[in-house]
Amino acid sequence: MIDHKYLDAALRHLLISEDWNKSCSDLPQFDKEQNDSLFAAYRKMEKDGFTYSVYTKITTFYISLDGIIALQESGGMPYQEKAKKERLLKYWNVAKIVAVAINAAVVLFYTIMSFYKN
Repeated sequence: MIDHKYLDAALRHLLISEDWNKSCSDLPQFDKEQNDSLFAAYRKMEKDGFTYSVYTKITTFYISLDGIIALQESGGMPYQEKAKKERLLKYWNVAKIVAVAINAAVVLFYTIMSFYKN
């Protein structure tokens, strides 16, 4: 299963090993299903700008400068940090909507109260 922890671990492995292709041996930290998904994971990382590939007879993946910087800035977990930021942004958006609703209710209450007072 491809999740944020898996993507982070695969990117860290690419930083250490410098390259990866399908002919490489399985990585010991991953189970068989995860090792079978490495090609797809590195393709996803390529779309995100963290890796790049070179095709000769087989496709070989290398870590890009953006991938190295992302690993350094996020403490080695760029995908988990991204998910954390997205989750916090979602909570912040909900909090803003609730605050606007409460503000509207208070304004409506004061408007009604001033109408009945007169």
